[in-house]
Amino acid sequence: MSLILKTIGAILYRIENNQILYLLLQYPDKAWGFPKGIQDTGETFEQTAKREIWEETGIKKLELDTNHKFEFDYFCFYDGIKHHKFATLFLAKTEDKKVKISHEHLNFEWLNFEDALQKLTYDNNKRILKQAQEIIDKEKLGQ
Repeated sequence: MSLILKTIGAILYRIENNQILYLLLQYPDKAWGFPKGIQDTGETFEQTAKREIWEETGIKKLELDTNHKFEFDYFCFYDGIKHHKFATLFLAKTEDKKVKISHEHLNFEWLNFEDALQKLTYDNNKRILKQAQEIIDKEKLGQ
C-alpha cells in the first residue's frame, strides 16, 4: 500500500547577462531537483508553489506563470513507506539571485540549461526542463 501525496513547486529561473539560469536544489539523498513540497490543506496550487519556493530558497519576489505548468508522478520511500507523489511545477521567473536554502537541502546552484540538464538527477525533471527551455526561448523571441 502506498501513500498518495500532491507536491507543488516551480522551475525557477532568472536572466543574467542575457543568459537563462535555473535554480537547482540538492536534497539529502544527494539528488538535484527543483523547489517543491507538499500542498497544505486549503491551499491553491499557486499558494503552495510560492510558499515552498520561499521556505526552500528564501525567494519571495517572483513571477509565477500559471499558464505553464508541468505534471508528472513518481514513487519514493520514506521510513519504509512507499509514497506515490503527483507533482505539479510551474514556470517562475525571479530577479533575485541570493538564495537561502532551508534545512531540507544540502546545496543550491544557478545553472545554464546545459549544466542544469546534466546536474538534474531524475529523467522526469530533465524532460520538464527541456519543455521549460522551449517555452522561455519562444517568449524571448516574442512568438
